[in-house]
Parts: sequence; structure tokens; C-alpha cells
Amino acid sequence: MPRYELVYIAPGHLTDAELKPLQEKVKGYITGIGGRITFEETLGRQRLAYPIKKVNHGVYIRNEFEHEGEGLKTLDQNLRLSGDLLRHLVTTKVLRTQKHPPRQRPAPTVPGTSVPAVGKPEEQKIKLEDLDQKLDELLSKDIV
Repeated sequence: MPRYELVYIAPGHLTDAELKPLQEKVKGYITGIGGRITFEETLGRQRLAYPIKKVNHGVYIRNEFEHEGEGLKTLDQNLRLSGDLLRHLVTTKVLRTQKHPPRQRPAPTVPGTSVPAVGKPEEQKIKLEDLDQKLDELLSKDIV
């Protein structure tokens, strides 16, 4: 069953008692489309990067849920029409066990040939003794 993640921001001026009905309302939206909540986490109150609806602080809440079917559009619409939330985002949750193999990139070649391109030529390295000598020359001069 596909897994999804919902992160939403509630206004920061709400107390914990006022926040509970809002969380239940969002859970109702998820279960209303046939989803099953697997995880819920309150990420805490934070200052917003910019004011949203004249609110400077918000409470970030994250829900993970499983859902089979066509109800995500309805969920998004319900969350958007709810005047209680500042912002929300629904994304698919990729399990960490599903790793994609790294893509093999072909070696760069010189145009018109099949010869691999060679990197930049190595820069000439300056010997430490030459550097010390040059530094002594510069320091020994009178600086006006």
C-alpha cells in the first residue's frame, strides 16, 4: 500500500488544548478518504521565514499515512479550504529500504573519437625552497 507524508503548519498562537481538535480534524480528513494513519509527530513551534496570514509563528505537525485509491485530491482540497491551517504539503513516502542502484555514467570522450578525454594537465608545482627564496626577496625590499 502506498505511503504518504503530510506536513502542515498550524498558527503558533494556538494552545495545546486548541491544537488537539485541529489535529483530530486533519486525521478525520485522512480517514475520510480511506487512509490509515501510521505515525503522527508534532515538530514544535518555530518562527516562520515570512508572515503567513499575518502570523509569525507556527506549529509544525507531521503525519504519515497509507492510502490506496483516488482520495489525495480530495484531501488536498479539504486541507486547502480549511481556514485553520497556514500551509500544508502531501508527499509520497519512499521507504529507505528501496534503494535505487547508482547510474553508471559513460566516460567522457573526445568529440569524433572513441578515445577517453583526459582531464586538465597538471599544473607545475613550485618547490618549497623556491617559494621561500621568493618570499625572502620580497621581504628584504624596502616597502614605502
